[in-house]
Amino acid sequence: MNQDFKNLTELLKHNKEVMVIDLLKETLSIDEDPYITSLQQPVEGLYLVGSFEPILEQGQPYYLYKDMQIVGNVVQYQNTPTIPDVTNVEALIKAKSDIFDAKGKLVITAKDLYKYSRHLKKKPTIPANAIKVAILVICNYLNSLCRYTNVKSPKYTLESLVKDEYHNLIYNEEYAKAYELTLDKVMEFVGKDTWHMYFYQIRGTSLVIEKTVDYRIYEWYRQKFEKEEDQTDEGLDTYHF
Repeated sequence: MNQDFKNLTELLKHNKEVMVIDLLKETLSIDEDPYITSLQQPVEGLYLVGSFEPILEQGQPYYLYKDMQIVGNVVQYQNTPTIPDVTNVEALIKAKSDIFDAKGKLVITAKDLYKYSRHLKKKPTIPANAIKVAILVICNYLNSLCRYTNVKSPKYTLESLVKDEYHNLIYNEEYAKAYELTLDKVMEFVGKDTWHMYFYQIRGTSLVIEKTVDYRIYEWYRQKFEKEEDQTDEGLDTYHF
């Protein structure tokens, strides 16, 4: 711990190792039955060809720019979503408007909607839910390494992706077995020291895993910075403004 770090962010970036997993390739290598047939159908929406997450999800509220008002710092819309059918690409293009979600976040611009219109589909062109299962299996493994790993899991769960009648596959850890070869690669990347902290990103259909600092070192520096901050605050208390 002779290295001098200014903050925890700088610490996490130090000696970072990266592993990239082609989720589509790994998924296409597993057995169709029962691991693929046991999964729910992907949500309907608007998918870019080759993507497993929808740009727009059917049933979620979306609005055109003309329907958005900003009052103070608060985004307000009409009570009723102005895009009832997100799969109607022709209607979306005809509106010539950027599209926003209920929180006022830009989802897709009118320019990109027109540009990629020929490559937009109502359903994914790849095994989307099977790829999501792979992500969950890997996250579950990383979280099992150490009580302090705390890899942030996706918003979806295995229970939400698997049909009710196949939930026994979850309880018997069959999906982990299905992705056994993938997990072997992750285990080799992890190595024998299980105290490292891990983060991940999704890039296209690839999972990028980042192995950062040992948690014990992280905690040592966290306490160090916290103590220094407290001492600074105490010093300021001696001055009168």
